[in-house]
Amino acid sequence: MSQQSQTKPLDPREVKAMLADGRELALIDLREELIFSRNHLLWARSIPLSRLELRFARLVPRTDTRIVLCDDGDGLVERAANVLAAAGYTDISYLQGGVAAWETAGFELFSGVNVPSKAFGEHIEHACGTPSVSAEELDSLMRSGTDMVVVDSRPFDEFQRV
Repeated sequence: MSQQSQTKPLDPREVKAMLADGRELALIDLREELIFSRNHLLWARSIPLSRLELRFARLVPRTDTRIVLCDDGDGLVERAANVLAAAGYTDISYLQGGVAAWETAGFELFSGVNVPSKAFGEHIEHACGTPSVSAEELDSLMRSGTDMVVVDSRPFDEFQRV
């Protein structure tokens, strides 16, 4: 029996139910980062197949964690499932039909990266009436020594890049 045959296909509704059941779940998008940034499931983590062996164990240390793999229906899932099963992971599933099946089922896809942190920032901005300023206004306020607090919810590596 191949490692691939132990991998369970899930339809989009089953994956959506898993996202809401409160149990630990690693939702992994195997596509390259640029493709991922154009359209992905909200809680998916980008771990391109090309970097899977380097990054996966650090991000998902428990080998019995539920894992759902996503791709574009182009064979990445099968290759990744074999790698993960060989590394001892025991609960591997995949989104049948890939990201396109999620959208066809009527579920929303998101663009960009770090979407949950952006959504959190937007929620706080609207709920609390947080003022916003342009980059030029902020620079002027900082140079003038204005007493203020600036909150940036982006991960540090994104803050450094942007």
